[in-house]
Amino acid sequence: MSVEGVGTGAERPAQRSVSAAAQALLREIADAGSYRSLAARAKYPVGAMLISQTVLGFGATAVLARALGPRAFGEYALVLTIAGIFQLVAAFPVESGIPKFLAEVRGQDAGPGPLRGLVRAHYAAGLWCRLGAGLLGLAWCALGAGWLSRLYRAQALQGPVVVAALSLCLLTPLTLYFMSCIQGMEQPRRWATGNLLAAVIVFPPLLLGALNFAKWGQFGLMAWIAAGWFGAALACGWLARGALGFLWPGRAGGQQLRQLLPFLLPIWIVPLAGFGSKTLMKAALAWHWGPVPLGHFEIALTLLGHLAVIYQACMIVLLPEWARLYASKQATDLLHSLGQARGVLIGAATAYGAVLVLAGQWVVPAIFGPDQAGAVPAVRVIGLVMPVMIGGWVASATNVISNRTGNIGKANLIWFAIGVPLGLALIPRLSALGAGLAWLGAYLVFTWYYVTRARPFFREVEGWRPLQQP
Repeated sequence: MSVEGVGTGAERPAQRSVSAAAQALLREIADAGSYRSLAARAKYPVGAMLISQTVLGFGATAVLARALGPRAFGEYALVLTIAGIFQLVAAFPVESGIPKFLAEVRGQDAGPGPLRGLVRAHYAAGLWCRLGAGLLGLAWCALGAGWLSRLYRAQALQGPVVVAALSLCLLTPLTLYFMSCIQGMEQPRRWATGNLLAAVIVFPPLLLGALNFAKWGQFGLMAWIAAGWFGAALACGWLARGALGFLWPGRAGGQQLRQLLPFLLPIWIVPLAGFGSKTLMKAALAWHWGPVPLGHFEIALTLLGHLAVIYQACMIVLLPEWARLYASKQATDLLHSLGQARGVLIGAATAYGAVLVLAGQWVVPAIFGPDQAGAVPAVRVIGLVMPVMIGGWVASATNVISNRTGNIGKANLIWFAIGVPLGLALIPRLSALGAGLAWLGAYLVFTWYYVTRARPFFREVEGWRPLQQP
């Protein structure tokens, strides 16, 4: 038998496996019933988050890009980049664990007594972690804002950086923490209300700062944004009190901290890798090309973040549900729900990405202004990133519900190790387009890793099926 014959025979099972998986994914994407089912279950959080994040992310970026102009908008992006360095500490991902732990005890918590105390203890553990991380980030800012501003050749932006850090390190994370508690109590309508309230409260001050930018500058703009997030934190705290029945945390139990911290530490790599990569790539853009291409890359990332809203909103409903189904070993319902979500989310990402790839030359000027047309090449590459990224994120959810968070840390380290060197190599030649290509290369490997690491989870869940037979 020839060598070629041996190779072909060995590859056929793998080829059939890949082909079968691809065909199954296409069936999931094309299943209209899945779209209707998920829309019926997640319509409130998806609708509210699309509105709020369209206003606060997509809309705010469009307003600022038009009102500030290319150079001032690039400086605004630079302020966020420097302040984002201090956010690395404050980004400790408390909100990734609290919904899971609250959902696990919520169903047993019928009233006063020991179980009610568990809900409060988990809440207290999370809140003290959130406040501690935020205050550490602000302390780091107080010590390092001047030095980093000089390093980025932006000494005049030191004041705006400090004010931006107040929002990024304390006020915005506290708002999100209260929202994550509502998510854990599985109250999607209240959660949707909180998202809408945050948008209603934050956007008017941001708009006021943008329209009066000539008078108040970057410092005034950041101060108005901080005031908006302070109001949002108060409003979402009030809503969380309605969901929990209390707001004062009391004393955190040691057992809850011992559960929460090991669960969260690997996930902390996600914001560290994400903020770190953005910071380094934006720094390279600012160093080699100036603030204008930096603003172009910010526009591309804003569009990517707009798609991420759909995924995040669906997880408000799905993640607590999947955690309960996994804990009770309900294999059929869990696999069916995962398959529906995978098809719908990848399908939506493919459609959105196709619009940017094929019509980016019209989309970008129409939304962000004709003078931002230089962002089109990077935006087109981000359109290719979209379905790849969402595919990896859906696969990553299996690690959260099965307590395999170590895989999440490793995946994001891999993402960082590929994306940053690739970006630093491409940016000097290709500007914002090079940063977009680095994003694409990193996400291709990132998603491949998550898909392969999800296989043990699915084998485990499939093994529960015989236990469910009558």
